[in-house]
Amino acid sequence: MVRAGGTRTALRAARRLAVVAMVAVTAAACAPSTTPDATPSAGVAVSDADCLAPQVLGRLGLTLDPSLAATTTDEPEVTAGRVPDGFVPVGVLVCQVGGQMRDSAGTWTAVTATSREGSAADMSELVAGLDAAAGPRPGTDASGSASPSCGPAGSPVVLWLLDAMDRAVLSDVAIDGCDETSAQVRAALDGMPVTGTVDHPVQLVAPAQPVASAP
Repeated sequence: MVRAGGTRTALRAARRLAVVAMVAVTAAACAPSTTPDATPSAGVAVSDADCLAPQVLGRLGLTLDPSLAATTTDEPEVTAGRVPDGFVPVGVLVCQVGGQMRDSAGTWTAVTATSREGSAADMSELVAGLDAAAGPRPGTDASGSASPSCGPAGSPVVLWLLDAMDRAVLSDVAIDGCDETSAQVRAALDGMPVTGTVDHPVQLVAPAQPVASAP
């Protein structure tokens, strides 16, 4: 037989334990996080910037035509990211989908590679814009896709940053013109003079028709 006094004592003890547990949970929830904010990892400099690199074409929504595969070299995968410490960019290679070009093989979708150079202030503005744009940006959902409020994404632009020795770092930010940060980066690019433009064939969209021989 359990006495009434013992039951009341047990209930009071259980309530005290519940209150202590609730306070501990609340304190843990309200305590500031000690986990540092995730920062974009640094890119790895390579010896040459290439607008036909698989990582670049993938972000432009293109794949290299099989007939051109033999003209490319088997380079290791490029590690894209922010500008690493000690890397001082003096120029940028802008990769974007261009128009169409024709040759003896037919009509191709082209990628336009535009070289730009700028002052130290220009490059600082560009790098600051890229750092601000790293990670999920306004106008995108958790998967990185454009949200309905963003509207149709513009033509993406992929950037290589170049130093004075022509080493290159691939930025992990693809600028699409959908948000204010993209506008900031585009403004920095527009302030840099163009030093060269090259169109590269990528995908054959209409093979050339054979010329009919005369009867």
